[in-house]
Amino acid sequence: RRLGDTTRLSEGLSWWIAAKLYGPVSVADGLALFEEIGPQLPMGRVAPWVLTVQGQFLAAQGRFDEARESIRRGHRLAEEMGLLLVRGGSSLHAAAVELYAGDLGAAERELRRGDELLAAVGETGYRSTVATMLADVLVRSGRDEEADSLLGEIEGLVREDDFDPQVRLLSVRARIAARRGDVVEAERLAREATSIADSTDH
Repeated sequence: RRLGDTTRLSEGLSWWIAAKLYGPVSVADGLALFEEIGPQLPMGRVAPWVLTVQGQFLAAQGRFDEARESIRRGHRLAEEMGLLLVRGGSSLHAAAVELYAGDLGAAERELRRGDELLAAVGETGYRSTVATMLADVLVRSGRDEEADSLLGEIEGLVREDDFDPQVRLLSVRARIAARRGDVVEAERLAREATSIADSTDH
């Protein structure tokens, strides 16, 4: 900030925000932090992230109206600034809000919109996470064949060093295999997913 490098500041804040969401910070402490830093944020790609992550924290407290409003504000800001990657990637937080609320249909719509936007700009990192989360929602909705087809389409996008979509892809496939009665394959996939997850602190 002192050097006036807003690009690096925004990138650093984005990772800091992610650490607060996925790290050991409590929901109450996370929201307090966002309320503190909100007025100090530079305009740019970080502001939509803050708003959508804040929405996910609010949903974790059951404050769904406030959560959805925060999501809408973040999405609107990203669209106004032409930040399609941010808009697409933040569908993860919008979907998480709907999953907390128990609305699988709304979560699916958010993820499909995010997947479309990310595909349009040729992005693969966030898209692999969004798409595997969409497959998870489809399985929860009882649409195993559709989920399996989607995983086949995007499997090649999942990088070896990106454990989140790796674990989700394997976990979803394990559930599909179990429902098909292939217990041996389901257990193999589940153990592989667990092994990857155990190697991280996520």
